Amino acid sequence: MSNWLQQICEDCWYDENPDKSPIKVKNSVKGICCICGKITDGGIFIHVNPATVAYPTLEENDIL
Repeated sequence: MSNWLQQICEDCWYDENPDKSPIKVKNSVKGICCICGKITDGGIFIHVNPATVAYPTLEENDIL
C-alpha cells in the first residue's frame, strides 16, 4: 500500500514553498526527505503521491 504522507526536509520545503512557513510535528521520528533523500527529523510532512517524488516512503513503517 502506498503512503501519501511524506517527510520533507526544511531546505526542500522552503525551495518548494518560499513564501510559507511549515507546520511541524513535535517529537518527529527520523525519516528520509522525499525530495532530496537527506535524513531529516524536522517534523515537516506533505501529502503527495509517492509515485511523484524521488525518495518515497512507501509504507507507514518505513521510517528510520
